[in-house]
Amino acid sequence: YLGECLDSIVRQSFDAYEIIIIDDGSEDGTGIIVDEYSRKYKKIKSFHWENHGLILSRRKALSMAIGEYVIFLDADDFHIGETLSVLYELIKDEKPDVILYRFRFFYEDGMTKDSKDFGKYCYRNEKEELFTDLALNYEYNHLVCKAIRREIMLKDSSEYRKFAHIKLGEDLLQTILIFAYADKVIMSDKILYGYRVLGKSMSHSFHLQQILDINTVYEYFEKYLEEQDFFSSKLHKSLCLAYIRKLASIMRDLWESNLVMQEKIKVSTMIMQFRMMEKSLDQINQIALQNRVLIRLVKGKHWYIALIYNHLLNSFRRIKR
Repeated sequence: YLGECLDSIVRQSFDAYEIIIIDDGSEDGTGIIVDEYSRKYKKIKSFHWENHGLILSRRKALSMAIGEYVIFLDADDFHIGETLSVLYELIKDEKPDVILYRFRFFYEDGMTKDSKDFGKYCYRNEKEELFTDLALNYEYNHLVCKAIRREIMLKDSSEYRKFAHIKLGEDLLQTILIFAYADKVIMSDKILYGYRVLGKSMSHSFHLQQILDINTVYEYFEKYLEEQDFFSSKLHKSLCLAYIRKLASIMRDLWESNLVMQEKIKVSTMIMQFRMMEKSLDQINQIALQNRVLIRLVKGKHWYIALIYNHLLNSFRRIKR
């Protein structure tokens, strides 16, 4: 998909941009395609290195950038329409630190789905409200759907090497300090990004590492908020609600997976022992009913009932389809 990805930029009419490609240890011919595009288009800079992970690759690209604003684009995704022109007009008129724009899911079966429309809105140093919305709306997390003033990202001197292993939740991890340093964040109702949902996508199947990653990111989020003047009990409840929603969703993936029963029990027990999970159980009545029931069954160690319940949910979904 890399050719389509890059073509979605170079075919746009707006031309005041640079493209930086980080080839993060690819072994499938990606490097050849990268070098071909670099030779063909003077606006493209490329950098090849051994696998460092998504977070460090993005930080490397940032260190190479010279533009006033940066946007990110994953190699299997693409921009929709005249993304750069639309963003330029917003930047010229509003002079924001961050622009959040919408995206469209493209599924392998040809179906599409648009991300939530929040309308047009502007946050001006409304930190409690901004971080509450960040916690409760995953659409706020994605780096690929933000135009960010580069100097805002350069203020972040966090040691990201300790988070290099994280593959799920890394966008939220980096967005925390982007929003912390931003004075003006605006929402756009424009759909500018095509998000390709692939069957093997890390975010659409079960992996044990997902649970560890999400727990690490949310514990970091909680620690950061606790140090801020705008932190409140309302904001903490929102964070706990977001956390239990995410862990409950992964728990569903776990019980739908092909892992043997003992592994499902072992991983479920580990989840329920997380410090943040224990605190977030107060918000259990706010999550989806099917996930609420599963969490309660797991909490009560009703393992075989949980297994049967999950099979019934899957059967019901197939009947509905």
